[in-house]
Parts: sequence; C-alpha cells; structure tokens
Amino acid sequence: MSKLSCFIFDLDGTLVFTEDANFLAYQKALAHFGIKISRTDYHQVFGQRINELVTSLAPKLSSNQIEELKKLKSSYYAGETNLLVLNKPVASILKHAKELGIICCLATSASHDSAQTVLEYFQLEAYFDYLVFGDDVVHGKPDPECFLKCIQKFKLEPAECLIFEDSEKGLEAAKASGANYVQVIPD
Repeated sequence: MSKLSCFIFDLDGTLVFTEDANFLAYQKALAHFGIKISRTDYHQVFGQRINELVTSLAPKLSSNQIEELKKLKSSYYAGETNLLVLNKPVASILKHAKELGIICCLATSASHDSAQTVLEYFQLEAYFDYLVFGDDVVHGKPDPECFLKCIQKFKLEPAECLIFEDSEKGLEAAKASGANYVQVIPD
C-alpha cells in the first residue's frame, strides 16, 4: 500500500451535518415560486450540485428563476447556521492530519457561497490546502472530477489519497477516482 499523502473531505454530511439548514433554506427559496417540498423530497436529492438539485425539485423553473432561487437559497442558508453541526470525529481527523503535514483538500458538491458559509462558521478554511466546490467542476458526483482535481493538483497517484465521504453518489465518485475511501456514517 502506498503512503497516504492526501486526505480529501466531502463537506455536507461528512465534515458538517448540513441537511437541516439546507432543507429549510431550499424550502423557503422554493416557496417564493409556489413550490412546496417535503423532507423526503429533499432527502432524495441531497448531495447533488445546486443546478441538478433545483432541476430535480423544480423542473419548470426558467434559467432566470433558477439564478434567483440560488441567491435566495444562499441568503436563507446564511440565516440557518445555528442548525449546522460539526462532525467532531471527522473534524478531529482533519485537524490532526494537518498537524502531521498531510495535504488536506475539500471536494464538495456545495456551491462556493454555501460552503464558505459553513467553513467560516466553524473556522475550518485554514485546515485545507485546496478547495473544490460544486461550481468548480463540469460534472458533479458520482463523476470523480472533484476528487481527481485534488489528486492532480498535487501530482499524486490515487493510491496516495484517502477520501472521506458519506453520500451514495459521493462514494461512487470516490470509487471511480481510484483513491482509498472511508464511508462516514452519521450517528
């Protein structure tokens, strides 16, 4: 086995439990367009990039409406930070890895704005050497593009990397990247 040189962390559901805050922000934003969603509806699309998620939940919205919805969601999300919960064991791994000099990357489907809200709230950004957001890739998970960007950034082999991921789509992407991976299961 190769020496592990890089840890790659997913954000939503892995490093931070964000589902409640995201659900409420999307619920409020979609209500502006007369669209109601249940927690079940949202749970089925959780982990997708915002464009795919909105297309799944509200396929009839125009591109202008989708852009407006993104802004509304971001605004509502910033107001729901009290619902965010740090996954302390995974955060401890991140912090310890950084202390040991292991390269730490974030590879998330979340938009830059949403992810920044979370990173700032928990003061986590300084622990990462490289950040890949959902709007930085052409293909979202289960495509491995976000993980491969991290691996390629540091000219590593996939076997030198360990991915921390929770969602089914994220685990598919981790497997497809060729890297080692750990499935994070919430309590």
